[in-house]
Amino acid sequence: MAKINKSDATGRALEYVIVKEILKSSINVKCDNKTLDAQSRDKAKYETLSENLKTKYIKSAKKILEWLKGSYGIKDSDTIIIRRISDDEAKKGNVTDIEVNFISNKINFSIKHNHSALKHQRPSALTQQCGFPKKSIEDKSYREYYKSICFNFVVAARKLISNAKLFDELKLAEESFIDDNLYYPTCALVCGKINLWGKNPFNTTSFFSFIVGMTNYYKIIVRENSIEILKFNDVALPTKMTATLKDKSYVLVKFNNSWEISMRIHTASSRIIGVSQKFDTQPVKMDVQKEILKF
Repeated sequence: MAKINKSDATGRALEYVIVKEILKSSINVKCDNKTLDAQSRDKAKYETLSENLKTKYIKSAKKILEWLKGSYGIKDSDTIIIRRISDDEAKKGNVTDIEVNFISNKINFSIKHNHSALKHQRPSALTQQCGFPKKSIEDKSYREYYKSICFNFVVAARKLISNAKLFDELKLAEESFIDDNLYYPTCALVCGKINLWGKNPFNTTSFFSFIVGMTNYYKIIVRENSIEILKFNDVALPTKMTATLKDKSYVLVKFNNSWEISMRIHTASSRIIGVSQKFDTQPVKMDVQKEILKF
């Protein structure tokens, strides 16, 4: 089983609580077996939370249910179908976590606790993110170049510390070693390709849709004393994008639809072998409506 980090665990616990509160409400609610399985799986994650966080999550879930009923005029006599979105669907472009269906409405929610991250994508798959087919000429060329960056990094790491196994060992030996030999070359490659492919509207819309999502949805962010509801509905698609290096580990991408994102590269594993990297992608500017619910 894949290891779940603390952020993922608390996020799934929050999804669990929201679905649980909807299921136990007076509304006639139905769900499928996969959702029930997800609820059973994430109950254990919820139980590991502190009592304060449990209370906060329950209070947030009740507030979200109240908002949902009020915004869409849902009555207790209505029947709704609720569904937890799987990781497989996320890989295909559905960035949301919960889907609610009733009458002619389908409402999707992306649930976050105290952060507004858009995506945690791998730089190795940039070509697919930009709409190129896997094993296309562009994909093969890009992946070969990316692999050479990782290979050269491992060679340099062995020269620095011959038996090093962890990234932390390299950082202790030379503070900027990882930035200079891995992060910067990766970010420079990604930046250059985005500027090249960003001239093509298809590549631009493909990348934007991958990062932001292909589905109309609400992003719900549970903060310390409030809930932010961001409306990612009918977002205008860009036709051009440009990228700049902010420093050795950040890429700033600007789209011509008034959106900007910041992508910070980091290692996805503590071990050097395999050189696993991801971007932490955050919004800098977003053209979306926002609603604040106070506790």
